[in-house]
Amino acid sequence: MPALPLLFVRHPVEPDDLQIHIEVGIGRETIRVMLDTGADDLVLPYTGETSRLPAITGGDTRPGYGATGVPISNDQVLVPRLALGSLTLVNVAAERTSVDSLQTPLLGMDVLGRYRCHFRFTLGRLDIGGKPQSLPAMLPLELMRSSRPMVPVTFGDLNVTAVWDTGASLSVLDAAFANDHPELIEITGNTYGSDASGVTFNAPVGRLDRCTIGGVDFEPSTCVVIDLGPINAMLDQPIHMALGTPIMTQADWLFDFPDRTWAITQLPSF
Repeated sequence: MPALPLLFVRHPVEPDDLQIHIEVGIGRETIRVMLDTGADDLVLPYTGETSRLPAITGGDTRPGYGATGVPISNDQVLVPRLALGSLTLVNVAAERTSVDSLQTPLLGMDVLGRYRCHFRFTLGRLDIGGKPQSLPAMLPLELMRSSRPMVPVTFGDLNVTAVWDTGASLSVLDAAFANDHPELIEITGNTYGSDASGVTFNAPVGRLDRCTIGGVDFEPSTCVVIDLGPINAMLDQPIHMALGTPIMTQADWLFDFPDRTWAITQLPSF
């Protein structure tokens, strides 16, 4: 069972803004990518190794979108061998960014969704496959578009289904949803951020109220309010909320993606 180190990168100004990276191996290169359960695909930067990979279907591109709705168009390539620690995957489909792209490289659900993944944030590692010695009671897992994990979140009497998004360095509330439920967040200022496309934006930021997830209580945490209307217009199931790293790193989480079950394995220590 591979145990992959998690690389935590904190924003120089906003200490709660936390990115989680991981390293993958392609040929002779070790490439750092963001761990992103909110993304469908593996996205690789244009490097010496990836530049040698021929584009699939003669250079056709496949459109995607960032949270702001800005389209993303990358070459589609096939990676002959992708190393995740001691685990090697063969012939993995991926997107390759252009030379001058601002897009963040990502390890998305097309790879992670194949396995039971134990996100052991308290130990700074990701365990892939295998089974914990003491398996907790597992809960049914909802997957948006059969890919991104969704978990139920409770704020008092309000229930909302949120994307469990390791690519969100702050939790996110959709602007329309936040406007309908102003009691959920205390706005304290504004912050700058960027989505998967590399587009930067200025958005309100504040303290998200304490909540309960899987029967476990979580303390208030930093949250940003973004207009998800453009991306929600393209989805069958709109996103009201995305759980980001300030909440999820308070505990450890086990997701058995093939079995569509999940559990919290290490409770928050307040």
